[in-house]
Amino acid sequence: MKKVIGYVSVFLGLAAIILSYRAVQNALSVVLPAPLTESTLLSIGGLLLVFGALVAFKTGTSKKVTEVPIYHEKEIVGYRRITK
Repeated sequence: MKKVIGYVSVFLGLAAIILSYRAVQNALSVVLPAPLTESTLLSIGGLLLVFGALVAFKTGTSKKVTEVPIYHEKEIVGYRRITK
């Protein structure tokens, strides 16, 4: 679920960065509200892009993998990995 939030945030950040250009606004006939300027839209898009990238592409996992022995009578015949 966190990756979906990250991907959506990256998409919204890219869309905001693209919409911050006046040529794109003119081509799409988009009028920005008065308090929302191109520079604020660009900075908001950049922040969304960085946040989404950190959430979506986080490599650290919280699962710990341990190995436990598999016994056949009294002999160890192999190991099984379990996650905690």
